[in-house]
Amino acid sequence: MFTVISFVLTFTTFILTDERYYGIDEDKIGGDLGRIGAYVEIVVIIEGLFMGPIFDYFGRKIPLVIGFLITGIAVAGIPMFRSLYPAFFILRVMLSCGSLTGLNAPLLPDYVQKESLGKAVGQVEVVINLALIFASTGMLQIASHLSDEKYIYFALGGTIIIIAFWLIFGLKDVINDPKK
Repeated sequence: MFTVISFVLTFTTFILTDERYYGIDEDKIGGDLGRIGAYVEIVVIIEGLFMGPIFDYFGRKIPLVIGFLITGIAVAGIPMFRSLYPAFFILRVMLSCGSLTGLNAPLLPDYVQKESLGKAVGQVEVVINLALIFASTGMLQIASHLSDEKYIYFALGGTIIIIAFWLIFGLKDVINDPKK
């Protein structure tokens, strides 16, 4: 999920300044993205306050599937709109809030024995960083061969939606019992 956010935020400037899409003036893009980013972070901080209780009450599966679906729809929706406010702003909020569940889901304790958690966290971090390097490089290579960058957003959004459906069958549903 971190790779998705990193890619989308890195390449957003290109689609926002492209005349075929949003057509934002290059002199204004930094300020506009900065304002949107600040507002989105406020929303994410508020959402983050509720993530622990949401995972405890609903388990891991339902919030993760919903989060991945929201993220996939938001990523695929970016090239489909032309206005910065409210369209891109709403998509950016959806992207960040949807991906927050994937970034904060307490999955390792559900699958890894307690005495191996430290090692597992280290291995996950290595995999995340390798994925970030290879995915960004791969996306740049793919983008150089496409006539329109919207296909990258559609492919990435579609892939995230497919992963959401895979999570329905691939995750065990762990709900913490508050009575324990």
